Formats: sequence, C-alpha cells, structure tokens
Amino acid sequence: LEARQRLGIALGIPAEEIWTLATPASDFPTVADLNPPQGASADSLALDAPSRRADLAAARARRASAAALQEGYASDTKSRLDVVVVMGYAGGERGSAFRQYYSSIYQGVAGLNSTVQVNYQPALSNAGARGRLEQAEVSVDRSSLVLADLSRTAVIAARVAAEGLRAARLQLETAEIAVGLSEQSVASEMTKFRLGMSTRFDVIQTEDALTGALQSRIAAQVLAAQALVRLRFESGRLLRGDDIHSLRVDVPSLLHAGANEW
Repeated sequence: LEARQRLGIALGIPAEEIWTLATPASDFPTVADLNPPQGASADSLALDAPSRRADLAAARARRASAAALQEGYASDTKSRLDVVVVMGYAGGERGSAFRQYYSSIYQGVAGLNSTVQVNYQPALSNAGARGRLEQAEVSVDRSSLVLADLSRTAVIAARVAAEGLRAARLQLETAEIAVGLSEQSVASEMTKFRLGMSTRFDVIQTEDALTGALQSRIAAQVLAAQALVRLRFESGRLLRGDDIHSLRVDVPSLLHAGANEW
C-alpha cells in the first residue's frame, strides 16, 4: 500500500485513483538480467551522460537565456545617437512657379515640410543599464558554474551507478546461493527427522534460516532493481522519446540490462 501510494504521488494522479492502480505485472530482475557496463563501455556511458540528461539540457537553456539578456543589456550601456527625420505635405497654395514646392522647407508655409531632430545620450548617464548589465554578467557566470558542476556530477554519478549495479548483482548472486543452501538444509533436516536422526526443533531452526535467506534475497532484489533504475537515470537513458510529448519510460530496460545495450 505504501509503495502504491508513493507511485500514485509520483505519477500525479488524483488521490481517489491511487488505490485503483493495478498490482505489478513484472517480477524483479534476476541475476541474468543485470549486466553492468564494463571497461570502455562504462567510460563511454559516463562521458555521454551530460549530453543525454534533461536537467543538463535545461541548464544549458538557462545559460543561453542569461547570455542573451547580457548581450541586450550590453547594447543599452553604449552611447546613443538618434536622428529623426519627418517629412510631410500640408495644405495647398496656388501658384505656377516651381519654387512653391520647395520654398516651404525653409519658409514654414503650406506645402512640403520637414523636421530633423538629433538626440544624443552619453553612456555615462545610463547608470541603470550598467547595473542591469552587471546583474546579467553575474547571472551568466552563475549559470556557467551550475552547468559545469552538473556536468561533472553527472559523469561521476554515472560511474558510481555502474559500480553500484555491479555490487548489487554480486549481492543478489550471494543471496541466491544462500537461499539454495538453506533449501538444501531444510530438505536434509526433514529427511533426518523422518529417519529419527533429528528433532522437530532442528527442522524449525533450518526453516527459520531459510526464511531469513528468502528475506535477504528480496532485499537484494529490491537493491538490484533500484541500482538498475539509478544507472538508467544517471546515464540519461531512463526516458525515451524525441520531444516532451513523446517521452516515456522504457519499461523493458528497467527489468533487463543486456551486455550490449549500454
């Protein structure tokens, strides 16, 4: 019930629909399903992680946005010279001479008219623009630092996740061996009990040991599944799709990691 509740909250579905979620349709991954990347494959997986992670893509977009603002604010800090020319024609005046069409330019009478306005703003007077530029520069520096830190962390996290999957597989192998040995012990003790060579208490002790081994195997299975999902996430291979509307979790990849799939 707790796992179903956490899943429903992660999916963002209404509270009344959480309890209608179906039970899991797939079992835990087995040892044969866990093939952690090795050698050059692990190195390539880690180095390729920054280019596939969605959070890093968002960080790059934020840095590009900050750089665009910086460029705009930088142009505002420069001196400005604006020349405004307005031309028009007002009213009419009777006359046969050609000078009627150009004399109004300097005499201000009806006919063709024009105005010229020159505005100059020195850079020293735009203190607000300089302040905004400094803020934009700080924002670009901060975005660059965040992007660099995320990239470095993604590479390290992918390497750690690969080692975590390898350790989880070894732990699951050990748990499987322990369950097999405990089952053999129970069978042997039952045979000895039927032959009168042991007591019921001996059988109960071996069955209790088998129960502990089964519980340890379940814990190892959970750890292996989490390690596989973590490696998929850290390497940027948890989701499949080209755009936000087609993104989906590749369920088979969460249950199986082939030797050549990395």
